[in-house]
Amino acid sequence: MTKRYKVKDIKISTDSWGFRTATHYGKILIDSALFESREACRKEAAKMIHEMNEEYEVRELENE
Repeated sequence: MTKRYKVKDIKISTDSWGFRTATHYGKILIDSALFESREACRKEAAKMIHEMNEEYEVRELENE
């Protein structure tokens, strides 16, 4: 099955205070959170994308 949401489409920005925001096509996944590194932020956002894919798959199976 093809994943609806892809981790590669996550965009991470850092404000002047060091807080990071992660978005996926405009949808905010993480809003102004403090992470030790960009990679830690991406890892947390990737978990959210995986959850979104699981939820989407469940909805698709229910609609069959």
